Formats: sequence, structure tokens, C-alpha cells
Amino acid sequence: MRFDAIVCDLMMPQITGMGLHGRLVREWPEQAARMVFVTGGAFSPETRRFLEEVPNARLEKPFDISSLRRILSEAVGAERGQSGAEGGICC
Repeated sequence: MRFDAIVCDLMMPQITGMGLHGRLVREWPEQAARMVFVTGGAFSPETRRFLEEVPNARLEKPFDISSLRRILSEAVGAERGQSGAEGGICC
């Protein structure tokens, strides 16, 4: 399966956004680059290092719908090269 963008919180109960990103890097590396991380700003040293090393877009909580639309438009637009390729958005 291919997604244009994957919006993922960094802190989730079963797996962290960092863990999901790592799995995608191993199994579907092109998908890992499409991740947009949502964060509340409370970072462990490990999370801080991860965010410094990974260039993916991020969205700080709280955010409004216009910020979400803007970041997704930028992420999908960059991926599509502004050409309008098909794909889904998983949020």
C-alpha cells in the first residue's frame, strides 16, 4: 500500500511514532519519508535526537485545521511534484 502522507503522533500507547518510522524505514523506506509527526512538545532525550536527525515535517499540538491542511498540502505537493498523482492520506 502507498500513502501520500502519514500523520502520526510521536507518543502513542502501543508503538511510538519513532518505532513506526523505524519499521517503515526497514520495510517501506519510501513511506517513512512521507510521515508527518504530531508532537505535544514534551521530549525525552531519545525523542529530541530523533527529531534532530529525521527531516520529516512535524506539527505541534495544539494545532488548527488550517495548519494541518498547510502541512499536508506541502508534504503531498512535494511528493507529487505538484502533478496530482493518485494516493490516499492516512491520518
